[in-house]
Formats: sequence, structure tokens, C-alpha cells
Amino acid sequence: MATYQIQINERTHQGKQLLASLKAATGIVTFLVPKVNETDDSLMTEDAFFSKIDRSLQEAKEGKVIRKKEGQSIGDFLAELCTE
Repeated sequence: MATYQIQINERTHQGKQLLASLKAATGIVTFLVPKVNETDDSLMTEDAFFSKIDRSLQEAKEGKVIRKKEGQSIGDFLAELCTE
């Protein structure tokens, strides 16, 4: 027995057909659903996500923000952000 990891775009017609075919192959194909953070350490838990949102909102309320200067172009503003 071998294990394969594939990505299927379930929104496309072909993706839906492929997924339906795989699901119909009971006894041949088994689906394993990975747990969050078990396979990809770039993902975060729901609690960690909302904690970061709450911290960002608090920093904004405290005025810990960077503002674009009047008359400054968006390009210059973004370039300035990247150098800080």
C-alpha cells in the first residue's frame, strides 16, 4: 500500500468529477484528513489567529500605527514600510 498526497480543486468541474470517482472507490481509496499544524507549521490555530487580531486591534486603539503622509504616494509609502 502507498500513500499519495494530491490537491484537488473542488470548485472546478474536473475536480468535482475526480473527487466523486475517488469517493466511489470504497475499499480502494482511503481519505486521511490531516490535523491543523500537524503537517504544515505555517498554519495557526483558530485561537492563535483571533489572538493576533485582538492584539492588532488593541495596538490600533493605542495609536501604534504607521500612517501615510499627506501627499505621499502609495508606492513611496510601501517602500518606506519595507525599509523599516
